[in-house]
Amino acid sequence: MKAKRGYMSKRRAKIAKRDKWICQLCFELIQSPGDLTVDHTIPVSKGGTDAWANCVSAHKECNSAKGDSTGPMPPEYYKKRRADKIEADNVQRIRETKATASKIPASEINSNNKRIIYELMLEH
Repeated sequence: MKAKRGYMSKRRAKIAKRDKWICQLCFELIQSPGDLTVDHTIPVSKGGTDAWANCVSAHKECNSAKGDSTGPMPPEYYKKRRADKIEADNVQRIRETKATASKIPASEINSNNKRIIYELMLEH
């Protein structure tokens, strides 16, 4: 059964608490429950289990970068991959905002909208 949106399972919460909300792949703080995933140290696809000792806290991006490999890479690898993913998400968000801004009718553009659009244009 899938958990409700905005709800964190007791198991995930206990693993995060045990790991002090630190990603066990890049060793940085996990800022929000939405960024938290549980990584299987030995992937289930390679014979790993859901045992407490085989599960650790990880950022979504770090867990995705690890994939189904059994040996973790150095923390710098995950930090770089995570930064690249966050940057790509930000660029996509800015593109979507620019596209939306270009659809605003001229009659609805006020000084506040102009300032936001101008700042977005300067970013890229």
